[in-house]
Amino acid sequence: MEFQPERAATKRRQQEQQGEAFKTAYRIRSGIESTNSTLKGALGADNIRVRRKPRVALLMILKALALNAFRCVDHHLTVQRAAAAELEAAVAA
Repeated sequence: MEFQPERAATKRRQQEQQGEAFKTAYRIRSGIESTNSTLKGALGADNIRVRRKPRVALLMILKALALNAFRCVDHHLTVQRAAAAELEAAVAA
């Protein structure tokens, strides 16, 4: 059996990832990754057709606003459906 530095590094990383400090830090990142994934997949942020920093920054701000608008509408629809179901249950009782 030979010592393999790659395996040792992998094992060390796996042990670090089991710690509470890593999990706390990764919890924040995982929420951000979901937003980034939606921006890239649904809103096309991975295939932009403008150049230069000010234009790209404006485009990304507009895409983030659009994502927030979609999420806001989705939230309000969810609240309305829950209220309607609650009202329906109250009427049926």
